[in-house]
Amino acid sequence: MSLNTSNLMKALLVGLAVTVSAGALLLSQRNDLNEPQVVLVKKGMSVSQVILQLKSSSIIRSDLPIRIWAKLDFRKIREGEYLIPARATLFEIVNIIWGGHSTFIELVIPEGSNSWQIEKLLKDYVPAEQFWSLWTDPELILLTGEPKARTLEGFMAPNTYFINRAMEPIDIIKMLVKNSKKYYPSSQIKNGLSNYETLILASLIESEATVNSERDRIASVFLNRLKKGMPLQCDPTVQYSKYKLGLPNPLRLGGTDLRRFHPYNTYRIPGLPPGPICSPSLPSMQAAVKPSTTEELYFVADGNGTHVFSSTLEEHSKAVQAYRKIQAEKKLRNQENL
Repeated sequence: MSLNTSNLMKALLVGLAVTVSAGALLLSQRNDLNEPQVVLVKKGMSVSQVILQLKSSSIIRSDLPIRIWAKLDFRKIREGEYLIPARATLFEIVNIIWGGHSTFIELVIPEGSNSWQIEKLLKDYVPAEQFWSLWTDPELILLTGEPKARTLEGFMAPNTYFINRAMEPIDIIKMLVKNSKKYYPSSQIKNGLSNYETLILASLIESEATVNSERDRIASVFLNRLKKGMPLQCDPTVQYSKYKLGLPNPLRLGGTDLRRFHPYNTYRIPGLPPGPICSPSLPSMQAAVKPSTTEELYFVADGNGTHVFSSTLEEHSKAVQAYRKIQAEKKLRNQENL
């Protein structure tokens, strides 16, 4: 090897060492944040847009090192909500975002939730105005597979979901609707109702039942009343009518509420209401699909978390009197304890 070649090799090695050292120094530099910062990478955002967000939020001092890194890193940036720690190094920032280490929150939609309750649960992720717009969106309703549906009520399945603020509102609602497929009634219905009517019935069962063992009996009562042309007189449907009308204290019912003419008031309107009143659980759906066979036409709370079922009005009246007596005694005890 000639002297010139040897000197050239040494110069290259020194240059490489300097470059590596400079790169390592840049990657180890910490940002000036005093507290963690959130970076939202929305669907369709380019690398340049993400880097601009990092720079404008003072998460990085200079965008040059990360632009060079982006050219060498073949991983795609995935949409997500990324939490960047205070005093994070450039290497840590790159690893979090390019590594797809997005943060999620656990969202629980309880069984029996109606759309107003779900809207409140989603308020930090789906603005109210957008929620109600999506609630009646024809394309989303088409996803339900139910031609008679006019809203998404009953089709936002109760479950645990993992979401973040980088997700588009429409994608969050779609996730809920698609998950409802496993709750929707199958062709094995033995109640004489259509699929949609069965979903409506299941939502009524869900709103009335407190224990699983009673769901199929509640289904039987409603079906027996339908066959006889009797009004269902289901209190939760009246509560739902108050939600739809935007009235205060929708869960509190009085005589005026029961007498009010509204499509969802099953005291005034015979038959099932025009749509579901909540997102029913799987046990309620199963009870609606395969109800018990009984002659029962009435049920009332027994004061202990379950119900008393009756086949005649006389039996039912006695059960109602017993319930009122229990409630009066509870009220008296509470007053004595004050």
